[in-house]
Amino acid sequence: MSGAGNPSSATELLSATVWYRVVWRKKAGRGFSRTEVESLIEVPENDARAFQRELAKLPGQVVTHSRAKQHICSVCGKSGPWRDGWGWYGSYQDIDNGNEVLKTCSDACKAQAQEEGRIPNDE
Repeated sequence: MSGAGNPSSATELLSATVWYRVVWRKKAGRGFSRTEVESLIEVPENDARAFQRELAKLPGQVVTHSRAKQHICSVCGKSGPWRDGWGWYGSYQDIDNGNEVLKTCSDACKAQAQEEGRIPNDE
C-alpha cells in the first residue's frame, strides 16, 4: 500500500492523487480465503496504469474497489481518506441536522483543537 508523504518538489505538490479503497482476499492453498482484507491505495489522478500496477502488488484476488471518500482536517486542512489517527468531535444529531463536526487527522491536531477550546479535554 502506498503512503502519503511530504512532497519533495514543486512538481509533486501540483500532481493530484486519488485514494482507492480496495477489498481483496488472500491466497489460501489452491484458491482464495473467504476472509476479506481492506487496503487503501494512493495513485496519481488519471493514471489507470499506476492503479493497475498497485492492484497487481496485492497478494490475492481483488473483490471490489472504489474511490475512498476524502475528509478534511478542521485544524490543519489536510485531506485524505479516514484511517488510523483520525477522529471526529460532535454528535450524530449535528450530522443529521447538516452541521459540520470537527475532524482531526492526528494527535497533534487534536491537542491543538483542545488548546483552542474547540473540543473538550479528555481529563
